[in-house]
Order: sequence, then structure tokens, then C-alpha cells
Amino acid sequence: MKYDNTTYCIDANILIVFHRYYPIGLFPDLWSRLEELFQKKVIISHEIVFNEICHDKKKPDALAKWLLPKRTNFIDTSDFQIQQLPDILKNFPKLIDPNQEKEQADPWLIAMLIELKNSLGMFTPDTKYILVSNENKNSTIKLPAACKYYGIDCINMFEFFQENDWKFSIT
Repeated sequence: MKYDNTTYCIDANILIVFHRYYPIGLFPDLWSRLEELFQKKVIISHEIVFNEICHDKKKPDALAKWLLPKRTNFIDTSDFQIQQLPDILKNFPKLIDPNQEKEQADPWLIAMLIELKNSLGMFTPDTKYILVSNENKNSTIKLPAACKYYGIDCINMFEFFQENDWKFSIT
């Protein structure tokens, strides 16, 4: 498995697609591998992604219940990220919908990954951060374009499966 020095930052849409189209009861191998990656801290995301999925504290759905014990994998907002936001939104204003009232994770994911890339030190030079998102790679205004602009690798769900040599079969 490829997990050496690679950390995947998962966008909410990936987890939502997994939950909606690959439910735990029908795809236990997928969820077992995801659990392993979360435990090894190979999968991370931003606190806003966590809050987006785990928003209903009184009646959490199955995905929220699965994610709740993994809260430490979701990185909190930092001063550095806040400082990055104006530049990110100036360059990619369509990362957010100004008509939505709730916080939107996309620019925060980029800011977090910029921060993580900048924090690489002499003792972790081979660490690679990759954003996993199902947004259209050809978009000039969404996450893949922002990733390219800021030098962040971005792959989709199937590329994530391929990169980690995951194969699923029917039994």
C-alpha cells in the first residue's frame, strides 16, 4: 500500500459519495480500508468539512456517526489559514457561493494545504499532500484549478483507489 509519506485531504463530496453510493453494509472492504487510513492519520480534512457532515448533533446520520470518533483527523482553522483566505478568494471567487449562509470548506481546504506544505521541515521533506475531490478537473474556477495554481496535487475518487491499488470485487 502506498501510504508512506502521503497524506490525503478528503473533500466532503468524497465522503458523501462513499456514504450515499457505497454504503458500509454493502462495501465493508472500502470502509475497513478508510478506517485504517483514518487511524494512521493518512486521511485528513478541515474542521469545516467535519462540521458540514456532522452538523446535526441530535440526529446524526450513519456517516456522521462513523466520523464523530475521527474528529482529530479534521484540522482546526488557524491564523495562517485566515491570512491566506483573501488571496485564495481573490484568485478563485467561485470556490464559495455568496448566497449560502453556512461556511463553505473549499477555500479552507486550499488554505490548510498551503499551510501544511509550508510547514514541511528538514525532517519531513518527502511528505506529499494530495487533495481528493470529485470536482471536474477541467474546471478553471473550482478546487482542481485552485490546487494547480497553488501547487497542490488533486485527484478524484477513482484515482485515489488506483493510487492505493484498491480493487473491489463482488462476492
